[in-house]
Amino acid sequence: MAAKRKRVLIVLIALLAVLSLLRIHYYAIRSVVVMWPYSLYHEQMSLMKKNDFNIEMPAGMISDQQGWHPLMIVFHDAEGFSNWTGEAWELTVLYRFGGFESGENHSAYYCRNSKRFSSFYGAYLIQHQEEPNAYYGFDSTGKMNPSAFMKVTEYDQRYLVMPSLGLSPSQVIFEVEMLEKEENIPYLQHNHWTRVDALIYTNSPEHRYREHQQGYLQYGLPIPPPEGKEDFYSVMLYGRIYARMIKSSQLSMALYILAPDMETLNEIDASLLSKTILPVDSMN
Repeated sequence: MAAKRKRVLIVLIALLAVLSLLRIHYYAIRSVVVMWPYSLYHEQMSLMKKNDFNIEMPAGMISDQQGWHPLMIVFHDAEGFSNWTGEAWELTVLYRFGGFESGENHSAYYCRNSKRFSSFYGAYLIQHQEEPNAYYGFDSTGKMNPSAFMKVTEYDQRYLVMPSLGLSPSQVIFEVEMLEKEENIPYLQHNHWTRVDALIYTNSPEHRYREHQQGYLQYGLPIPPPEGKEDFYSVMLYGRIYARMIKSSQLSMALYILAPDMETLNEIDASLLSKTILPVDSMN
């Protein structure tokens, strides 16, 4: 009997430990539990799946990626971007944002004192639904148009990210100041990339909680803005895009970063974005 009581006690202690862990890390666990099947669902519809294009971007729980959400989330947009541009463009977005500190009910995405504040990195894949030889953001000579790719980031911010937090598209601020453009630079073991750096003036995600928003499922509960600031006040971010045509799959691709300062942007580039692995035939 003593041995049986001991086993029951051990099971009860283990259950209490699990329940305590779930309570402490509820919002972080909820984000992964919700976003993992959501991402898998969108991945099945994505341009990666349709074109057998296997892009691998750094994500997970390993030590050199602390401070980030463990998932690289996939979102596929078959109609919204097309409707916005007035052309038949299909868009797949890969994105990762700041993670949850232990026991916190919000991700670092909301935290203005964090290096992950308003930060994302990931990829855009774009393909024309009707013209196989059309490449979004590139002219007939293969020259990249920075404004076109910034329109993708604007669409992402104006119609996807901020509305998920309760801000209507008409209230979203998005202004771009180009800093630098470099063509035919080496990146990911290939020479034909165009890199663009820019300042982006847009909305802070900080706002006061009023009612539940869909975005809280992934980012956690919001943090209110500093005293004297309105909800979703304007902030300045640094943006970087590496773009190229993937002729083997008839795709336009951009790898991107949004960060609160240039030092953080360069750190994300060096430690994460530059570790992206692309299919060998895409480098031709």
